[in-house]
Amino acid sequence: MNLIDHIVQNSGVKQTDIANRLGVSRAQVSKWKAGEQIPTARLKELCELAGLFGDDPQWALLVGTEERGSSWIEFFKYLNEIAENGPCWELDEMPEFMTPIMMKGFQELGANVPSAPPVKDADGYYDFESFDGELAAFSELVSDFIASYAPYVHWHNKYLSDLSDDYFDECSEIENAYFDIALSWTIPAIAKAAGIAQSALENVSRKAQIDLKESVAKLCRALARDGRVPTYDYFVVTRFGPNQLDDILSGLVSNEDSIEEFLPIGEQLILAELRNTNRFLRDVAEKLTAKVLT
Repeated sequence: MNLIDHIVQNSGVKQTDIANRLGVSRAQVSKWKAGEQIPTARLKELCELAGLFGDDPQWALLVGTEERGSSWIEFFKYLNEIAENGPCWELDEMPEFMTPIMMKGFQELGANVPSAPPVKDADGYYDFESFDGELAAFSELVSDFIASYAPYVHWHNKYLSDLSDDYFDECSEIENAYFDIALSWTIPAIAKAAGIAQSALENVSRKAQIDLKESVAKLCRALARDGRVPTYDYFVVTRFGPNQLDDILSGLVSNEDSIEEFLPIGEQLILAELRNTNRFLRDVAEKLTAKVLT
């Protein structure tokens, strides 16, 4: 539900009243209602007006209360701990950030998000056998997603973290594509049980593959622009699924193949020449430095 609609329907406040309280025009409130992005500062004010916690109305509307939000975060942390290919470090280190992103993403894809989070039994454990059908299906969806998402995040940390400072935008764009890529690997039966249509998964998969390939290509073009020779085939992340990536990370599959093996001989010679030039320049720089110091 739109935040403005929520306020009007649940607080008895009219759009004119919202405009007066926030000191904006009625036309601006109408634009927000129509979908225009609301500035962060205004979001906090609107959430307070709506009686919602925090400054993320979609998350607040989804979970209802801050207490329920905390319970969902705790449950996602537990699922992450027991997940196949897990745990995913992002969910482990930043559960308050990642849980809302995941739940909102599932909802936008059409998943049936339970109205209330699971509660632990008297011994402090989750009794999965007592979950109703909707909660059981949603829990399986989350577990399946984490199993697909974690290898992409771990691969990124291993092979792109050293480039993140110099190529922050390019690496961030690649990282942002992992969510949809992981969704595209959802087992169809699990997705269907959780309320996600097969057509929705197919649409996500097509777009995610295109976006990821283009993002990796942007990084490679940026490296080439700066004369940096790639020694690893970053397109690996676009060709392999989560299980294959996990095998690479685990050392079960060799990951030492150079990107040069996939290039024409002429381009391999150009790369070799670049290496020789870089080596020569480094030698000159070292000699000049030594001469200055002496």
